[in-house]
Amino acid sequence: RKKIGVPGGQAPETFELKPFCYYCDREFDSTKTLITHQRAKHFNCGECGLKFDTVTGLRVHMLNAYKKTMKEVPNAMPGRENPDVVVHGMEGLPKGLVEERTRKAMAEKAEADKRRE
Repeated sequence: RKKIGVPGGQAPETFELKPFCYYCDREFDSTKTLITHQRAKHFNCGECGLKFDTVTGLRVHMLNAYKKTMKEVPNAMPGRENPDVVVHGMEGLPKGLVEERTRKAMAEKAEADKRRE
């Protein structure tokens, strides 16, 4: 089989984006700590303290237990409080946001590399 790759045999430099919270923009070392953060800060019930894996679980709980409709995600920054955006860890993030973060992080890395030279 022929390997498909970049001409010259040089693999493109892969860039790993650090896990970050969609709701408050905080960065984390691992996806596991990100999910723990989301459960504690954004997917917990303000009434009884129950924690959920997704905003959908919290919405259903609020509706069934308290007959309340959730209008915004708790502790979310302005513009990202919409409970219709279902995010779990780094899954379900709006496409443009990830691309924008990657571009910004790559630009910062390039700037740091320039300063080292």
